[in-house]
Amino acid sequence: MPRHPPARHNPPSTKSGATQYTECSIAFNAAMVLPLPTLATRSLVLALAMPTAVNAFLLAEEFRGDSEMVASVVAVTTVVAVPVVALVVSLLPLIR
Repeated sequence: MPRHPPARHNPPSTKSGATQYTECSIAFNAAMVLPLPTLATRSLVLALAMPTAVNAFLLAEEFRGDSEMVASVVAVTTVVAVPVVALVVSLLPLIR
C-alpha cells in the first residue's frame, strides 16, 4: 500500500473567547432587526454563546494542527461560558 505524504491542512478554525461573544452580541443585535420567529432568534443567540466544541481539538489532532492552542481555546471558552451563558439566558426574554 503506498504511503501518502503527511496531510498539509490548515488547522481547524477555533473561536477565541472574545470572538465567540462578539458573535453572540452581533446575533442579539441582528435579532432585533431581522424578521425571524422568536424561537429561532433565541436559539441562534444561545447557540452562539456556547463554548468551542471539543471536536475542534480532535480535528486539530487528526490534521496535525496546533492541538495545544485548540485545547487552550476549548478550556478558556468553557470556563468563560458559564457566566456568559447565564447572562445570555437572562436576556433571551428581551427578544420578541
